[in-house]
Amino acid sequence: MSFRVALLPLECPDLPASAITALTETFRNELLKTYAFDVMERNRMDQIAEEQGFSVSACTDVTCAIEIGRVLTVDHMVQGTVAKVGETYSVNIRMFSVETSRTSATSTRYCEGCPVDRVMQLTLPQAAADLAADALSRARR
Repeated sequence: MSFRVALLPLECPDLPASAITALTETFRNELLKTYAFDVMERNRMDQIAEEQGFSVSACTDVTCAIEIGRVLTVDHMVQGTVAKVGETYSVNIRMFSVETSRTSATSTRYCEGCPVDRVMQLTLPQAAADLAADALSRARR
């Protein structure tokens, strides 16, 4: 089973735009590596959304994400945050159905005392694996 998904840019309030892009693209690749997701390419997402008058990067709430998901004709949207509190990075990811708006998979991971490159190398792959396992488990129910 493969879920057709689109990934919104990760929200990373304390990081520069280049780091956000790198984290988002790394996570997109990690989702693909699980073989549980058919992930729409970023350039294709941007092109379709722009043609319909949407800005993917400006979309931060579920309502907007659902609208974009319908325009992109995907089954699920994935959105998440990478935030640092003290010396710990928190990675929170969720996937939700475009049709029902219900959450279909989640992952929360922490990286204590890590630099952001370790989050990219270790935490994002773990989060992608969590999301795949959760999505597949819920789909079997």
